[in-house]
Amino acid sequence: RQPIENYPELRPALSEGGIALDLRAAFSDELCVDEALGALDRLSLLAFSQPSRTYGIHRLVQLAGRDMTRSDGLGWRGSAVVVANAAFPDVEFATWAQCERLLAHARAALDALDDPAFLPAGRLADACAVYLQERGEYATAEPLQKRALAIRERALGPDDLTVADSLEGLGILFDRQGRYEEEVPLHLRVVSIREKVLGTNHADVATALNNLALAYEQQGRYDEAAPLYTQALAISEKTLGGDHPHVATTLNNLGNLYYWQGRYGEAERMHTRALAIAEKALGSDHPTLALNLQNLAVLFYRQGRLAEAEPLHVRALAIREKALGEDHPDVAQSLNNLAKLYSEQGRFEDAEPLQLRALAIREKALGPSHADVANVLNDIADLYGAQSRDEESEPFYGRALAIWEKTRAPDYLKTNTVREKLRILRLNRSRPAKR
Repeated sequence: RQPIENYPELRPALSEGGIALDLRAAFSDELCVDEALGALDRLSLLAFSQPSRTYGIHRLVQLAGRDMTRSDGLGWRGSAVVVANAAFPDVEFATWAQCERLLAHARAALDALDDPAFLPAGRLADACAVYLQERGEYATAEPLQKRALAIRERALGPDDLTVADSLEGLGILFDRQGRYEEEVPLHLRVVSIREKVLGTNHADVATALNNLALAYEQQGRYDEAAPLYTQALAISEKTLGGDHPHVATTLNNLGNLYYWQGRYGEAERMHTRALAIAEKALGSDHPTLALNLQNLAVLFYRQGRLAEAEPLHVRALAIREKALGEDHPDVAQSLNNLAKLYSEQGRFEDAEPLQLRALAIREKALGPSHADVANVLNDIADLYGAQSRDEESEPFYGRALAIWEKTRAPDYLKTNTVREKLRILRLNRSRPAKR
């Protein structure tokens, strides 16, 4: 963990009567720690949780502690943030369990602190936001991400690298919420800061270029996205080597771009290489691997290679349900993709419950007006249409169209396609029945 010397700005607040916050000496003897915790446990001031292997403090003790520290200014509230920040790990798949155990404590420490320029709080808020975002809790993550950005800008100025990190996190959050126009200026700032501080050939610059390209791709601005992806890939391969997961990420995104342009052969080469890198570097149960599996499967589906696509979709769904939980938006994506494949095979009874489950997950996680909700609404309508259940398909098309008209560009292809499907449905309904 990080010693107090790493936080010189805390010394005035945390040194009272010559006592600074450094608990390493107190915890150097495991026997003393066990005896102290045991005494508190016998007095019912602590409660031990066997599943999580953690102690919880009795609520009355928490209230008494807060009451005693109200007049301490930054002191003990600041120390709580520092301790939580030192304990909270960098967020990656391997540390999710630790993040989950510490999340409530970290957020409580942040809630108790009212200092707009306290740097440890900036890092802690950023880490909590990134973890929540990875778990699909976007609405909860957003205020924490914005707080981290505000603290870092105020304390360090607009061009610091940690400011760029918070801008990047907020941009990715907006991307997952379908707020593409809002994310573009954030990613532009990240590119500018990192190129200025790190130079144009740094791996972090490549990441920023990749994220900006993805934002452009989501808006259908393929001509602007393609050179950024190519530049990001060249930098990543040069600085990280050809087998790094960041290289796989850009390959995957470039493959998606080629897919949308109908360049299926090039897309398959990108996705196949990305999948091989991810499986080797991340292991067989990592959620990023599921993304690679999914995108290759979607490519096969578009080419009518259903037998090749199905096992990839099934595997991606299994990885995501295990790693992310059953209610994560990425699970909904896998459910919907597998359902579309079943529908194409005429397995309508297998497809419908998967799509209805995907719709419920997305509405809960993303809200009823998200573009990804519209995607599954459209696919359910197509499923009903394939079974001549026109009265059931029409309201789903109607909802999808209303969302896309609000969230997408006027010439968005799916909007025009659904508008035409609705026109035909309503025309057929208005015709008198044949005798």
